[in-house]
Amino acid sequence: MNLPSTIKHLLLLLALAGSFFTASAAEDAEQTAKAPESIISRQRELAKERMKKDADKFSQEQLREIETLYQSANKNLKAPEAKALLEKLVLEYGGSNRAGCGILYLCKMTQGEEQIRYLTEAIAKYGDCYYGDGVQVGPYARYFLAKRYQRDKRNDEAQ
Repeated sequence: MNLPSTIKHLLLLLALAGSFFTASAAEDAEQTAKAPESIISRQRELAKERMKKDADKFSQEQLREIETLYQSANKNLKAPEAKALLEKLVLEYGGSNRAGCGILYLCKMTQGEEQIRYLTEAIAKYGDCYYGDGVQVGPYARYFLAKRYQRDKRNDEAQ
């Protein structure tokens, strides 16, 4: 099937999105397997390109700190200190790719208006960020914000 690239991109995002707020790693892997490999490969290349931009913007020491904050939180997102680590990452290194990924984790850790605020910020400030698997932060956040509004019966805002 020969689909325009925008539609392919949307299909990839939906396939990879799965259930971000509830999915297990096994469910994520299953969703990723459903996306055509050529689309996944392209998204991963875009992710690598975006990550390389951080090397031009941050020193090696800063890049180490960014990665340390992100990985420390990522080890156990349910740990009390994880949220504080991610908030520090976003506050101190807001222009980094990892801050974009971190803000989506903050979305997962929060509820209500706080979650909506993080999703809105992810869309506004981190649309060019990617997870290493090729999922782009902005469209991913946009999808979940719409689902969130829909679940809250705020259908006008979901559109």
